[in-house]
Amino acid sequence: MPLVSVIIPTYNRAYILPKAIESVINQTFKDLEIIVVDDGSTDETPYIITKYPLIYVKKPRKGVAHARNTGIKKAQGKFICFLDSDDYFVPEKIEKQLKFFEKNPQYKIVQTEEIWYKGNRRIFPKKKHQKAEGYFFDRAIKLCVVSMSTVMIKRELFDEIGLFDEDFWVCEDYEFWLRIAIKMPVGLIKEPLVIKS
Repeated sequence: MPLVSVIIPTYNRAYILPKAIESVINQTFKDLEIIVVDDGSTDETPYIITKYPLIYVKKPRKGVAHARNTGIKKAQGKFICFLDSDDYFVPEKIEKQLKFFEKNPQYKIVQTEEIWYKGNRRIFPKKKHQKAEGYFFDRAIKLCVVSMSTVMIKRELFDEIGLFDEDFWVCEDYEFWLRIAIKMPVGLIKEPLVIKS
């Protein structure tokens, strides 16, 4: 059984999905599985994924919350990461998050900083977008300060918090972070380990 499961939900992103997948394959930490959950794509996604060693789940279109939950139920790892199909990891992302948990076993979730791009232009986030650390409910009710592609989560957290609410077709992550923020702190690695495009 792999230690880490990386879940990549996707919908009609065959043109960019390989970059996301390859960023996981190229991690310095190798004891992992990749689960691509295809939320009803009508493009070349089923063909693209045949080139890679991964688990592929094709399902009818039911939204990203359903896709993430499908991946969680399929995952075997003790740690769960999510990667949006238009983002990618830097090579040490998973290794550094596992080291964080070794040093800070009281945490059940840790995120990292990220670098934002719009096209070929780097975007610098405003101070209000600074990533959350510790207990952050007071900030969370005003703005989403956790980024899906940056998190690593201990599997046991889902037993306590529950899965993503499938009634939300958008902002499903924000609702999920609010449930976390009420109950527990979030760790932060102050280093950009995800590229968001």
